[in-house]
Amino acid sequence: MMHPDIDFPEGMAALLARLAEPCHRESCRDAGRRPRDGAEVALAGGIDLRVDAPSLSGQPGLDALRQDLSQFLGRVMAVPGDPSVGYRVEFSPAGAASDLGDEDVDITVGPTGAAIRARGLAGLRRGVFLLEDEMLLRRAPILPLGRLERRQAWRDRITRSPLAPYRWLSGWELDSPVDAYPDGYLQRLAHAGVNGLWVAALLRNLVPSRVLPEFGAPEPRLDRLRELIGRAARYGIRVFVFCIEPRGLPAGHPALQAHPEISSADGTLCTSVPRLREAIREMTARLFAEAPGLGGLINLFNGERYTTCWSKAGVAAQCPRCQRRTQAEGLAEDLDTFAAGIRDSAPEARLIAWTYMMDGAAQSLRSLPIDPMLEVMERSDPAIVWLGNFEHGGRKTVAGREVGVHEYALSYTGPSESFTRLAEAGRRLGRTVYAKLQIGTSYEVSSVPHLPVPTVVYDKVAAGRSLGVGGAMLGWVPGGFPSWMHKAAGEAVVEPRPGRDAFLRRLSALAWGEAAAGLAGEAYEGCAQAIDAYPIDNRVLYFSPITRAPAYLLNLEHEEGTAKPYNFGLTRSRREQPFENDPARWSGAFTTAEVIAAFRAVAGGFTAASATFAEAASALALPEARDDLVVSRALAAQFAAAANAIAFYAARQALLEGPAEDHARHLDAMLAAVRDDLVQAGVAARCQAEHPFVGFHSEMLAYSYSPEALRRQQRHLALTLATLERWRRDGVDRAVLERTTEAARTPDRPDLIGD
Repeated sequence: MMHPDIDFPEGMAALLARLAEPCHRESCRDAGRRPRDGAEVALAGGIDLRVDAPSLSGQPGLDALRQDLSQFLGRVMAVPGDPSVGYRVEFSPAGAASDLGDEDVDITVGPTGAAIRARGLAGLRRGVFLLEDEMLLRRAPILPLGRLERRQAWRDRITRSPLAPYRWLSGWELDSPVDAYPDGYLQRLAHAGVNGLWVAALLRNLVPSRVLPEFGAPEPRLDRLRELIGRAARYGIRVFVFCIEPRGLPAGHPALQAHPEISSADGTLCTSVPRLREAIREMTARLFAEAPGLGGLINLFNGERYTTCWSKAGVAAQCPRCQRRTQAEGLAEDLDTFAAGIRDSAPEARLIAWTYMMDGAAQSLRSLPIDPMLEVMERSDPAIVWLGNFEHGGRKTVAGREVGVHEYALSYTGPSESFTRLAEAGRRLGRTVYAKLQIGTSYEVSSVPHLPVPTVVYDKVAAGRSLGVGGAMLGWVPGGFPSWMHKAAGEAVVEPRPGRDAFLRRLSALAWGEAAAGLAGEAYEGCAQAIDAYPIDNRVLYFSPITRAPAYLLNLEHEEGTAKPYNFGLTRSRREQPFENDPARWSGAFTTAEVIAAFRAVAGGFTAASATFAEAASALALPEARDDLVVSRALAAQFAAAANAIAFYAARQALLEGPAEDHARHLDAMLAAVRDDLVQAGVAARCQAEHPFVGFHSEMLAYSYSPEALRRQQRHLALTLATLERWRRDGVDRAVLERTTEAARTPDRPDLIGD
């Protein structure tokens, strides 16, 4: 169910409207652009797309593609959509012996017509989109003469909606009354090169079991899933169910009462019991049989939540069945059971086994060494695809010291040593390995829709391709907004493989126009250099004010509570978190001064990049380009405000604990933080008015800093400023510093949604 405190959809109308915007929505035609003699051809009458292949006749996806082309020509290129006078483009299906993959395409552009050669609709779609991009580059209905070709180096490129509910702070998305995947969103993802969506679910909530009747749902609950599968297919996008299975059962569950042998302890499930494996295979097979077209299952099979006896320390050693087996043997058998169930109903679908929690270096937080996972890979069904966290366990030098990377990161390229070993083992064993990436945003600053850092995306993709990576999950819960970063990933995974400079030039020209591509490229590189200075440490990104800045209240009083589980804005029961004030908890491996300096450096980098974006802006810029300008400004304000909050509370603590002769210095630091925070709150409010996803956090399905919170911040800062100015003149009122804020004493409510 959805969490009862979520005002959905009414409270998110602006977000839903923004997500639903079509890909082609405004003209950016350069009326003065003319074809270059002997090198280009003009399409004054539009395009007459001829598709005579019987295999494509009547396919809904073909109708959607024709509609897309018509919208592009009419809205973006401002040319008539009359096929009878258009430039003829004919589709030529490749034979069965062709070396073209499903999404590969060859195009020959001539002076009177063009030919698209592909295996089927997926390749034709890529061909039409490539022609649209070539016109977009020129900002005119003009194509380059000669041959165009594209090969897809990564088979699956999977993301999710930023408005899809997920778990404890919102609920399960297949129970949501609102469509988080409007057609405009799917269209924009398809153009960016995305061809997969992941949808979170519990297997026992979706399908029943005859083997263990108490284990599954009374009846199949697949209507929402089937509808999404069918609609996404119109855009060449397949749906994957993400799960953590076999999910442990809560105490008192009817299945545990009827079949106590299936659990060893605390609801963990013992897959050494044949009856349980039979039920898993049966339910998996039924899911794929009753949701035809489902692309696969992404199973985080041994981490995050209790699953098998091997998912909780010590349980396997106490289990009378598992204690006689190795971890690799048990987990391989578990995965093979899911693979067999998929194969029973949909042999073409994939099981993607996510190695999360077992892919960190020895110094990573909570993670286990990768070696046991490599043994599981070797023992398991060769058809299983292995998904590994690209950055976890990495090492990076920041502020002059080497630190560990224990989260998804855009400030670290990767891959980590653990992922490298996973990929190399896959290559040696003939297994397919995918990368778990964060293309949009990451927990480093997860309350913005994306970070405009396409060269970071390129560098990650290039590193993955050199290891033989075959696909990617492009984002976890945050980061699914259809930004230009998804387009960057789509451009980076194609063959012929573009060089880094050529990639950036093309991407910048697509977004900003040919004339502004150089300036835009400089701005994108500036954004990448800015985020590189991020003080990467889980305590910084989880607990510091960065996610809630620039609406993080600067209180003179003391907050007794801490922001748990993370300082994202809401507790698990959806109450506002306290504005805790302990800089030591926020700094991790760094000093408070180092975090402040790093955040100010990041803010300065984004400020400079946003100024360059503004210089590049013109009427020829796409809406996505304007998004990058707005978001870079918001990022500058957010990092500056985070630095202000840390500096303010560090000075407040020193004011309370230090001698009177230092009061003036500490008050000056607090005054500077408050004055600058007033500026940053105003900047953030203006950015939010232009892009409603600024400040929104997908994990909470709520704002980390909302328009109301920013207005409250501005009022609060004005009062705090007046108090500090009085203290600077008349002396510090210690009673204020020593009392506790009312908000810190507000009791939390129990969790109403669970997991």
